[in-house]
Amino acid sequence: MQDRQLRYMVEIGRWGSLSGAARHLGVSQPALSQFLANEEQALGTKLFIPYGNRMIPTPAGNVYITAASRMLKVRDQTYSRIMRPDPDSIRRVRIGVPNQYYDRLAARIVPSLYSSIKNIDISIKDAVSLDLSNQLDAGELDMAIIGSADSPDTPESGFVFMRCEVCILVPRVFNLNFPVLENNKEHKLLPLEELRDQPFVLPEGRSVLRGLVDRAFSEAGYMPHVSYRSDNPYVAMELAAGGFGAAFLTLNAASGADISRCRIFLMESHPCIYYGIRLRDRKDPDEVESLVIRRLLKEVLREREDFIYLNEASRRMLESEGEN
Repeated sequence: MQDRQLRYMVEIGRWGSLSGAARHLGVSQPALSQFLANEEQALGTKLFIPYGNRMIPTPAGNVYITAASRMLKVRDQTYSRIMRPDPDSIRRVRIGVPNQYYDRLAARIVPSLYSSIKNIDISIKDAVSLDLSNQLDAGELDMAIIGSADSPDTPESGFVFMRCEVCILVPRVFNLNFPVLENNKEHKLLPLEELRDQPFVLPEGRSVLRGLVDRAFSEAGYMPHVSYRSDNPYVAMELAAGGFGAAFLTLNAASGADISRCRIFLMESHPCIYYGIRLRDRKDPDEVESLVIRRLLKEVLREREDFIYLNEASRRMLESEGEN
């Protein structure tokens, strides 16, 4: 694969549309569309599926995008190492991320960091938030993007940047008969009791989302019938749209759901996941770490304005002077 192919796939996944990716890349939309068609024909599988006006990666597309991001990162790291004769002078920053979205987000800031800091080596590692916390405590990572259900406004929370409420994606083939208790914008409140006899698509057992879901079922007083388990939000959306079960997602993930085949409801307890950047030993960041954090925060702000939640530490970091 050439760099051009890799960047085309990463940007299509990043923007969720051919038009947005084409504008960013400085190429025509027909040329990008032809590139994607050629790739899908060569691979014999679909890489994206349409959801309204967005293009959502298929499981094969996610594999391609993640691999492309990593290949570009390895190329940048390789060039950088070749240009640095003294390996002892390299500043290594190890970043942990909880899923593919943040993997791609972190990878996008790597080229600008290499341009800003001469002797830096960035590595990115995927794991669930619980494992990332343990790796931070063990000194295996320097910082990590971690999802938490804890209060976002304590010093231990780190640099919080996003608030994602958990919702229920309910297949429209499910018959519901319940009073409307509350409205929140376009989403109604659904008690879990109303789904007692229905199947569910649950996240895996070690995620923050699964912990919130288990707590909700404990409060509802019953154990759910599970038809499938997956941490992949696209799999959960497809299964819910196909009538296999009600799925739990964050509202930002559920925004890509096919609402002609499923409905989005909020939960009575309004559980939320707060995403933030934590440092090893919860220490104050040095100059290099501050630059990395600011770049990550700005990348999130540029992409996900509708779910932004900045705690005091994040606001101070963005207002700080001296960014390279």
